[in-house]
Amino acid sequence: LITFVSLFAFAARSGFRVFTKKNNPSAAWTALAAMAGLAAYLVDSMFSFPLDRVNHQVALALLLAALASSPEPPEELLKGKKNLWRYHVGWFAAWISTAALLLTAGLIILFASWRQERHVALARQAMEKNNWTAMLLHTRRASTPLRTLDSYSVPVSFLQGFALMKSGRTNGAIALFEQARLENPDRHYILDNLANMKLAQRRYEEAEALYRRSIELYPERTESRHNLALSHLIQGSPGEAVELLLSIPNEKRTLRIQATLARALREKNQLQTRESIEPQDSERHDVSP
Repeated sequence: LITFVSLFAFAARSGFRVFTKKNNPSAAWTALAAMAGLAAYLVDSMFSFPLDRVNHQVALALLLAALASSPEPPEELLKGKKNLWRYHVGWFAAWISTAALLLTAGLIILFASWRQERHVALARQAMEKNNWTAMLLHTRRASTPLRTLDSYSVPVSFLQGFALMKSGRTNGAIALFEQARLENPDRHYILDNLANMKLAQRRYEEAEALYRRSIELYPERTESRHNLALSHLIQGSPGEAVELLLSIPNEKRTLRIQATLARALREKNQLQTRESIEPQDSERHDVSP
């Protein structure tokens, strides 16, 4: 923590020293813009988790690099006062224009982010009360092309799809879960719910691929193994279901998993019994008319 804070303190000190140089206005304006960007980044980090995003990490690295460097203007521009004055005015106009554009864009993103966080919070409150109509309303209002994830890194499209799923609108839920997977791939709650929806539509291969992906990413979780075992039972393969459920440690077998395992063992025994008493082709006797 001390190292991390010291990094920002050093960057701010370096930027301030460059800004106070009287013989290099271009570097001063660069340092001022970088310090402003760094301040905006720190303010955003108080309400979100910017380091979770790769593009934000790149932006932070560029800001720190700008503060650590001190570019000098070309020597030929410093020889004549007239050229130097034009150089200063040009840089000043460029930075003022850039700052105005960045400020405008920042305010737009700030408002969109605040509005999204507000409606996501209301949607989560509605979810806790099982009020799916209100949850769907707030998730739709929270949707914005400027941001796809809330502060918990949960895609807003997933929350909207969850509300549709609970409302019985399967096709719409599947479409939104697919979108959520594109926005934040390989999260278990997205994979499992999407697989459950496809399993309900008897799209077994797609559902099982999603369950297996979830098991691969989160081997310690039991839900995906249990759901995959249920898929095998539905398709009449109790042996594979038993194998999956037995791979779950005893201490993690909930009452539901134990019930499914008992069902799978029973169906497996019944299947083996039928196969043992069913006559083989060589044992059958043809009866002529």
